[in-house]
Amino acid sequence: MRLIETVKTHKLVVGSLLLIALLMFVSTLAFSRGPKPETIEASAMGTGTQLGQMIGVTLDIYDFSTPEDRQNLVDAFTKGQNQGLTNALSKMKAVGHCSITGTLGYDVSYIRMTNTPTGRKDRVRD
Repeated sequence: MRLIETVKTHKLVVGSLLLIALLMFVSTLAFSRGPKPETIEASAMGTGTQLGQMIGVTLDIYDFSTPEDRQNLVDAFTKGQNQGLTNALSKMKAVGHCSITGTLGYDVSYIRMTNTPTGRKDRVRD
């Protein structure tokens, strides 16, 4: 009788440990996704063939660029002018995504935030 109780207790302990491990694994996955991207939505007035039409623009910001990113772009422009800047931007990881209504959009390589007395100013470069 004592052996049966020990086996049942052992199964209960092992089952409980497995359940705790599973819950820890699931909670780690849930919290590791990181913060949701910041979204800025705007309307733009069309020009040219879209003259007079309102076009929706959405900018999803995953992260802001660092001062080192800015310095790398300045150096690339100094060395290679527009082509150097284009090459440097194409090698950078995306920090956001810009989409225009009716299109898939494109990745944004540089987003800089500057705090101002009245709020903030964001600069974007694809």
